[in-house]
Amino acid sequence: MDHKHQPVPEGIQGQLFLVPPSIGLSQTLLNRDHHKEYYAKTPKGPNGETLRAHGDQMVKLANGFFQVRSSS
Repeated sequence: MDHKHQPVPEGIQGQLFLVPPSIGLSQTLLNRDHHKEYYAKTPKGPNGETLRAHGDQMVKLANGFFQVRSSS
């Protein structure tokens, strides 16, 4: 998604959001607010589902695959 929480077209970089729960996602953080870090200011999914910020920047490729560009 872009900075306006809209899906990005192929070839454009955007932030990855996941539908929780998912294997490997933390449920608590030490020294930080878990909700503020991963859920605050996060858009809803296309069907209204809760999304969790992942932190990675991705690019959707023309063949339907995704490429990681950077991690924060």
